[in-house]
Amino acid sequence: MNGLPWLVILTEGDAARGLGHVVRCSAYAQGWRARGGHVRWILDGDDRAAAIAAATGPVRRQPWQSGPGQDIGPDDIALIDSYALTEDLAEALHAQAGQTVFIDDLGRLAYPGGLVVSPAAQQADRADAAEWLTGPAWQPLRSAFQGVPKRASVSDDIHRVLVAMGGTDVRGLSGRMVTIVRRLLPDAAIDVLGPIPPAPGVTAHLDCDAEAVARLMTDADLALSAAGQTIFELAACGTPTVMVAVADNQAANLVLWPELAGFEVAGSWDDLDLDDRIARALATLGQSERRESIARRAQQAIDGRGVDRLLDRLAVAAPTLR
Repeated sequence: MNGLPWLVILTEGDAARGLGHVVRCSAYAQGWRARGGHVRWILDGDDRAAAIAAATGPVRRQPWQSGPGQDIGPDDIALIDSYALTEDLAEALHAQAGQTVFIDDLGRLAYPGGLVVSPAAQQADRADAAEWLTGPAWQPLRSAFQGVPKRASVSDDIHRVLVAMGGTDVRGLSGRMVTIVRRLLPDAAIDVLGPIPPAPGVTAHLDCDAEAVARLMTDADLALSAAGQTIFELAACGTPTVMVAVADNQAANLVLWPELAGFEVAGSWDDLDLDDRIARALATLGQSERRESIARRAQQAIDGRGVDRLLDRLAVAAPTLR
């Protein structure tokens, strides 16, 4: 041991809730281990979520939202990423751990102290006792998305499209997105993150590691994506993107990324005119000058150092982390 506190991650993920929480927490886990620290997980999740977590530390699977018991000590740093978190549980965790970090996309709770990371918020004027760290500079990105080279050029035509409707495609949208792309861009190759029925020119990519996902994003001329954590990875890769909200917690990204980078908003998964709105957005991104501007602005907006920023910030409270 090198004197670093344990990083204890409490989160959730499965086919119904998606894997976004587990994936972004894994970025912190990677960074902590790179500094010589140890990580353990308390996970309310399925086998797929547990496999992601287990790559960086031991996993105990339980519905911890009723209380994690004695698994967190006064020398530990607790990192909590959950929409099921209550103010009472946040206060209990804050009292139990040496330091707490809460990941909050919605600004929905008043926190008792610690740090709150909210990458989709530009600023926070909060009356609670926590220190809020806001903006995409704080987004945790896995190591494969840190230091992605700037896009050297943008092709005149769209040759390759990436469809990324979330790690578990909770709304079952991938096939519908492929149909729209094939109708509007009949000559484009289509890569899909997740299962998809076989079709000419369409390739399904299952259980890709971060490096493979980064390659798919950098190879794509544009992407159709759910508006969750994947949006930050697409921005880091400079991939012009049409966003579709598949959950209420993605609303902030629909505001943030058109302003920062010019990403197109098609709307919500249940909008009656969603197909038409996607078609209009794809037509806009058919202009190479537009895609070139988006790629440049997106990569300027996020530098991939969100993990290091948080770990450095923790060093202020825990000198042994320096």
